[in-house]
Amino acid sequence: MKNLLIVLLVLTNIATGYFFYTKCADAVSLQNVIDKQKTNTKVVVFTQALIEKVLKSTTPVDFENRLALENMVRDLGDKAILDEWNKFVNSADSNQAQIEIKNLLDMLVKKINIIN
Repeated sequence: MKNLLIVLLVLTNIATGYFFYTKCADAVSLQNVIDKQKTNTKVVVFTQALIEKVLKSTTPVDFENRLALENMVRDLGDKAILDEWNKFVNSADSNQAQIEIKNLLDMLVKKINIIN
C-alpha cells in the first residue's frame, strides 16, 4: 500500500510539473503577442500622426508637432525607423523629403506584425 501511494504521488508530481511547464510556455507565447501588439499600436499611432501633422498639413510643421513626432519615433525603439526619420527631417530639398517620407511610410507599414 505504501509503494502504491508513493507511485501515485510521483505520477501526480510529474503531471503537475508538465501542466506547469505547458502553462508557462503559453504565458511566454501570450506575452510575445502582447509585446507585438504594443509595438503595432505605437507604429500605427505614429503613422497616423505623421500623416495628419505632416502629409495633410498645408503649412510648415511647427516646433511642437515636430517635437511630438520626434518623441513618438524615439518611443518606437527601432533604430531603422529612427534613421529613416532622420533622413526625412534632414532632407536638403522637397524632392529628397518626398523620397524619404515614402521610404519612411513604407518601412512603418512593413514593421507592423500581423498576428494570427
